[in-house]
Amino acid sequence: MQSILKNLEAHLAKVEQLSFESVYPLYKRHLFRIDQVSAFRPPFR
Repeated sequence: MQSILKNLEAHLAKVEQLSFESVYPLYKRHLFRIDQVSAFRPPFR
């Protein structure tokens, strides 16, 4: 049982890392546009 939980944790960490790596470049690409927009508009909360 313990090993199953450990494997699941490792898998979730891997998935999180992958999703972060795929989302981050998109986020960085849009940073400039977001900065431009937030100069005219209050930041979303």
